[in-house]
Amino acid sequence: MLINLLQTLSIAIMAKLNREEGQDFVEYAIIMGVVVVAAVGSYIALGGQVAAIIAAVTAAVGGVPGA
Repeated sequence: MLINLLQTLSIAIMAKLNREEGQDFVEYAIIMGVVVVAAVGSYIALGGQVAAIIAAVTAAVGGVPGA
């Protein structure tokens, strides 16, 4: 779901960048706002799961967490 959203967003960005017409700063600001919201949302939604996976991998390979 998140990957599809990011793919759709990247296609939209590339379509905007490939236009022959002049670009407006507001368009870039809106796109960046959407990217930031998506990144923060995914971090909030998946942050704990990613941290748990990293901790499990670290423990499995015998590493020292935080080193």
